[in-house]
Amino acid sequence: MIRDQFENFLRDSFGNGVVVRELRLSDVEVEYMKANYPMASLRKTGEQESTDGRYWYEISFAIPSLGKVRSYSPSELTVLREEKERLQYELHDAKSELQQLKQELEKLKVEHSVE
Repeated sequence: MIRDQFENFLRDSFGNGVVVRELRLSDVEVEYMKANYPMASLRKTGEQESTDGRYWYEISFAIPSLGKVRSYSPSELTVLREEKERLQYELHDAKSELQQLKQELEKLKVEHSVE
């Protein structure tokens, strides 16, 4: 539930093409950002902790790409992350299937050499 609330907060904060923004984040939220948005840039802008334990951070979703800057919203990053996971599963399945085919081929080679 808290994760969904934070994701909604990020979508609201970075909607309408906003890619750089200052937000007050807790240590837990900063760790979540680092884990789930590794390409996002987080820079602490103030050393003074507020009464709720949060600090000000400049967060940027602008990503350099071949000399150009491509901006990704949190929702776009979520889609990219999901696609990456899907492709990783497909790659894993393909490698497993290839390994099985190699084993079957070796069996056939052995069987054929016996005959």
